Amino acid sequence: MSSHPASLPSSTLRHHASSSPPPYSFYDDVLASLGDTNEIDADSSETDAESPWPDPIDLPHEITERIFFYACQRYANDDSWYRPFYPLYFGRVCRAWRQLAWATSSLWTTVVVRQVEIESAEIQRQLLEEWLERTQGRPLEIYFDTSIPYYHQPLLRLLVHYREQWVAIKFANIPHMLSSNSSQSMFDTPISFPQLASVTVHRHRHAPSKNITLLDFSQSPALSNLSVINFQSTNFHEYIIHQPGGISRLSLTNGTHLDLIAILKRYPQLEELALSSLPKRFPTMRRTDIQRHIRLASIFIRSSLWKVVARFFQHLSALSFPALNNLNLDLINSDPVSMSQLSSLIQLFDCTLTSFSLTYPIREEFALIDLLFSSPFSSIRELHLTDSNEGRSASGLTTAFFEALQVDNPEDALLPRLEVFSYHGRLGLYAIDFLDPLIIRSRIRYFNENTLTHSTTDLDDSIAVLKKIEIRADQNEFTIAEYTDPLYIWELIRLMELRILTLENEDGSAWI
Repeated sequence: MSSHPASLPSSTLRHHASSSPPPYSFYDDVLASLGDTNEIDADSSETDAESPWPDPIDLPHEITERIFFYACQRYANDDSWYRPFYPLYFGRVCRAWRQLAWATSSLWTTVVVRQVEIESAEIQRQLLEEWLERTQGRPLEIYFDTSIPYYHQPLLRLLVHYREQWVAIKFANIPHMLSSNSSQSMFDTPISFPQLASVTVHRHRHAPSKNITLLDFSQSPALSNLSVINFQSTNFHEYIIHQPGGISRLSLTNGTHLDLIAILKRYPQLEELALSSLPKRFPTMRRTDIQRHIRLASIFIRSSLWKVVARFFQHLSALSFPALNNLNLDLINSDPVSMSQLSSLIQLFDCTLTSFSLTYPIREEFALIDLLFSSPFSSIRELHLTDSNEGRSASGLTTAFFEALQVDNPEDALLPRLEVFSYHGRLGLYAIDFLDPLIIRSRIRYFNENTLTHSTTDLDDSIAVLKKIEIRADQNEFTIAEYTDPLYIWELIRLMELRILTLENEDGSAWI
């Protein structure tokens, strides 16, 4: 029996861009393992014999279970939920691993149903039922591909039988044509999902707007995270029925028409808003009875057109966001970004930012420095920069940017409250001493005369202690070892050992 807690941290496994997810379907994987007549059933008497087969790695079961768990985690940032390894594969190694895997309920809590094989629908249903039984009541995360509208119904009804375990579900490829035998609603009646916290609905890109399957989550009191993909209008709530008052995170992707003021008015409890592939046009400004949104704390925008992002800010310029503290702009491959315009647009929101993430092609470094000197960024505690100039001749950040972080005059210092800094991209540098300003900020301490000790309290409450520095860029022009000051090298090593400083090449290897 598994001794895992109800939830474990995410896997550290990463899916590199150079590799592609393995071809996989629910049917192929399950049938290949559970349906193999040469396999001994996990519940058979031979499996439970007094002399169990030895574990090939010979570790305590608790440790082996944890290794199994992390091996089966999904690839990071993979919307299709592929994994490098699947629980059923353990049964092919040895009988001991099969015993342990079949009894470890945490391995089975991710359920992926891809394309349904019409000729084997009943076999798939039986195998899915066995899979669900092994979860032993644990919370379920479900990926459900609905590309064949009629034949998925038996599997969906089986999953609904375990609805009290649902915590997250993604419906992929909501069909653009409904079968004559298919109900207009995905569920027969409104159903209660007591633990369901996250719903993602990915509509087929070519689905007509007048013929969409309805999803009724009105009886989901815990629902707080809603992601909507390829819905063409703001009225997605007409097809995904839910309680708007409970939604705290909303993600919208590929919408051709978005009335953001109407959305913010509909979701008064919204704390996080994520927008990807923004429409090129927003409704014209109009008078509205909503003047401010008091809860929205985080905005994420991904777009390849800076002009579209500027229109987004202008569309909301009549509103204020007093709680907004986190802004993340992903402008990869964007046309030239106007830093001066960005500063003035953020000022319209009447907010105090404490975290700022920016991904864009860094072409004018001094424009970026001027942006960070502007008033909307005076309280920034976390700064995350990514240069998307990959494969181009641009140099990314140079010595000029890091020299701007000097704290010789605290009253005029750039980003005086900065505690976390990360950069990913190219460096136009020729020596390791570009880190001087960051090291100085990380060493600021306040001396307590009463206790004769140093603490990480801010010096004169003007310059914050820099607690985390992460730089990921290739070493092209210099090495740490060639620097001639041994005390400086020792300081770098000390900061690395304290995990304050991380220096990595693009491939993840450490600087030398």
